[in-house]
Amino acid sequence: IGRAKYYTFALENKLQTKWYTEGTYDKERIDLLIFRNSVNFTPQIEGHQWSYITNRLELRPKKWFEIVFDANYDPYHNDFDIFNARAEISKSKWTVGVSSRYTKSTQYHEGIIDTSYSLTPKWTLGIYERYDFQKNELVEQEYSFKRDLHCWTAELIWNIEEGETIWLVFTPKAFPDFPIEWATSYHAPK
Repeated sequence: IGRAKYYTFALENKLQTKWYTEGTYDKERIDLLIFRNSVNFTPQIEGHQWSYITNRLELRPKKWFEIVFDANYDPYHNDFDIFNARAEISKSKWTVGVSSRYTKSTQYHEGIIDTSYSLTPKWTLGIYERYDFQKNELVEQEYSFKRDLHCWTAELIWNIEEGETIWLVFTPKAFPDFPIEWATSYHAPK
């Protein structure tokens, strides 16, 4: 663990609108489109002082549908290296997310499906599958049951990767900004 001094330069563009909140006449502000570019500058390094240029495009054409694209551009080789794409549909009881990750320098390409379904207001079933297109095989599976315990959530997770792991995780709901959790998933933008 060390310290690094760098400066981040970023440019963000947004297209916003207001949508009605369900069941009310109140409107909430929604970002339909967010486009971000950022780059890091490290002054103490000789030679390559600029990092990859990180590009991110978030589209939300409907409240329940979101698409996110990420790409890293290498200015020293004048080429894109990392490409990620994700689509997520969230309805009242279920969520389905599909994503693809590709790294050009290592030719690594994988696909991910992440789903959850609310069996009852207190019980949720989750399934996560990760597929490696180079090996042409399923490399990770995860199944979970989540229970709302009023002030806590309890989650039983069964992960199958190179071996099998079973976790029982308790997460306090009183600190939503400080989660204590373990799960395999992609993170939705905040």
